[in-house]
Amino acid sequence: MYDSTYWGTTLFFTSCYLSAGLAIIPTVWFIFHGQSAAASLGVWVTVADLVHAINSTVWRKDAIDRSPIWCDISSQIILIYSTGSICSCLCIAKFLAFALSPSSRNISHEDRRRINIRNYVFSLGFPIAMIPFHFLYSPTRFGLVRTMGCEASYVLSWPTFFFFIIWSPIFGTIACGYTAYVGYKLFQWKCRNASPKNSTKLPVLRLAWLCITYTTAAVPLSIYYMIDTIVRGNYSHFSVKKIRANSTGIEYEADKLKPTFYDAMPLMGSGIYIVFFTFSAELRNVYKQCFWKTFNFLFKNPFKTKHIPEEAENRGFGKHTQIHVDVDYDTEMMEMQAKAESRQSSTTVPIASKTSVSPPPHTSMFENIRSSKTSSDQTFCSSPNAMTQLIPKMN
Repeated sequence: MYDSTYWGTTLFFTSCYLSAGLAIIPTVWFIFHGQSAAASLGVWVTVADLVHAINSTVWRKDAIDRSPIWCDISSQIILIYSTGSICSCLCIAKFLAFALSPSSRNISHEDRRRINIRNYVFSLGFPIAMIPFHFLYSPTRFGLVRTMGCEASYVLSWPTFFFFIIWSPIFGTIACGYTAYVGYKLFQWKCRNASPKNSTKLPVLRLAWLCITYTTAAVPLSIYYMIDTIVRGNYSHFSVKKIRANSTGIEYEADKLKPTFYDAMPLMGSGIYIVFFTFSAELRNVYKQCFWKTFNFLFKNPFKTKHIPEEAENRGFGKHTQIHVDVDYDTEMMEMQAKAESRQSSTTVPIASKTSVSPPPHTSMFENIRSSKTSSDQTFCSSPNAMTQLIPKMN
């Protein structure tokens, strides 16, 4: 029987797995290249996609408490994702506003290190610091929903607004202001056909379009969610004892049979992130380098054999034969005694006198020979034709 809820959930967590796999590649690249703002946004969209994918896979048919510890962690990540992603977008917009401002300057290594620490503390540390305050407005340990798995539970009270709801719209509004300034400066930059003074490994235009697109999509959704929660929510008087009366229990929700648009926000954020960075020119070069390194490692290195030079069998004059010729001009190059030391190779060369003398009987015409040795520590000539140059012409 056709079940639209089952197939819708299957499509949802499949898309989340795919988005997380594609978003993690530029995220790692940004971390190693010191781009903290873009890296923190990649961390949020990747982690949120993985959490939603795992939850939808495990609880796509029911709402049974299978893993309490996992639900404790994943529900808090889902709770703070919206704030964390908008904080990261604010860091990107602030960096772009600084890079495009008239008073910008080149960033030194120490300045970039301080900026990276500040961005990570704000975009990752601030949302994580909101988690302990969830104790004040959480009536149960966590909630379980069919098809979506673990979710954070809360009641509407003043700590809920102050520690959870208002921060996404506040930081989103600030990010919109920076983004508008960035768009204005980019328009002026394009008209003047100039370039920003501040250098960066990332194209400023691509970062700006990412910031504009994500701010345009996420900030209105956070404002809409805040208004919807205020208008339709059931308010309760704040009392920690009353709210935490059933703090160890689990809240089950059965009427949510398919993902809502708010649940798809991590999927939307990762989609924007992937479009601008995963298939960019910088990452394509990285993919090519990784592919060829892997190919060479798997297919070429095992078949490489060590080259062993062959010893020359011909002991005549080779290309690299080293010859030592002792010439005595007074005695017209008389024969010298062969040395008794070890020799690597020996080559005899007959040297004929200028005056033709017939050899006496019982003697060889090659009696007067010159013995030369080849040694690695002596280099006098290195070509077969050098012999004729070493023998002077006799008058």
